Amino acid sequence: MGKFELWMIILWLYGAASSFWSIDASNAYGVLWNLLKTMLACFMIRPRLNSRRRIDRVLALLLAALVYMLLLLVVRTPASAWGTERIGEVIGQHSNEIGRLASLGALLSFYFMTRKNKISVSYAIPFMAFIMTGFMTGSKNAILIIIFQLAAYWILISKSWIKIFEIAFVAVGCVFIYWLIMNNQMLYQLVGIRVERMLNLFISGENVDGSTSERLYFIRTAWQLFKAHPVFGIGMNNFSAYLASIGYSNPVYSHCGFLELLSTLGIPGFCVYYSMHFRIAAGLCRPALKRDKMAAVLLALCLRVLLFDVSTISMYTYNMYITLMIAYCFMLKKEEKNGLHAETAAKKEGKRCGDGQCTDSCI
Repeated sequence: MGKFELWMIILWLYGAASSFWSIDASNAYGVLWNLLKTMLACFMIRPRLNSRRRIDRVLALLLAALVYMLLLLVVRTPASAWGTERIGEVIGQHSNEIGRLASLGALLSFYFMTRKNKISVSYAIPFMAFIMTGFMTGSKNAILIIIFQLAAYWILISKSWIKIFEIAFVAVGCVFIYWLIMNNQMLYQLVGIRVERMLNLFISGENVDGSTSERLYFIRTAWQLFKAHPVFGIGMNNFSAYLASIGYSNPVYSHCGFLELLSTLGIPGFCVYYSMHFRIAAGLCRPALKRDKMAAVLLALCLRVLLFDVSTISMYTYNMYITLMIAYCFMLKKEEKNGLHAETAAKKEGKRCGDGQCTDSCI
């Protein structure tokens, strides 16, 4: 059994144990059942991801599934809704979730478009389609993640002396995108108003819409619950149960993954859950900084999960575990390869010492 499997089992067992002190155990059972199915899928897939080629193939299959989702979205969304309503809501889907999946599709299509020295035009079409879809959902988080992850990936795979120019280019690009959103009537109605109110929240605290005010209430409530139950929390997925118990009219999640975990699973659950994220990110940093494109895209995938948790809950989404598993498999192969090279080098040095040809590295 590998460390990834052990991590998922510990996380599941801790979540199951939390149902004994939870407000409503049925809330925990629903998440535990979905997590169990995801865990079994990861256990079956992970041993097969034992080469770079297979990992690349899984990323391609994931991109194909996202393209299929995009096609269904285009077919089912009325033509009149494009540009006038938030994409997803008009067909009964959550716009923020569509935006998150679109941001993942944008990153993967950009990776396949640039993984070779020559730009692959065939991936440019889905790349642009995913970006447009992300903007059309009106999800602030999805738009920010699209910009961040693409910038991070591109800077990682670039030559070191070009990076400073690219950072400046990204900054200018962000200003241009903001200007475009604020000056285009369609984009302003879909995204601009929401961005404007979000900025007002940080600048003056005034002119905040009802949705933002409610999110702030959720965040303050989650923080108070954490301070009251810092060790064990109130039980997995029980923030909404707490809101229901006090008679709140809209009992949902806390809209912040970090505070959701702290308030529901306490400090131990928080540390267990994010330990794998930081372990993988740390393991991928070295090859990513050496311009390994697969390492760079997988590191960007890990970072986007952490950024999404600022306003959502990645722990309850199956695709987060799949992407983490893929990144872990690649990191493991890299570490095994580096360890094998180090062992081979040590044997060569030992042979030289035995022949009386000792070098400074042997001492």
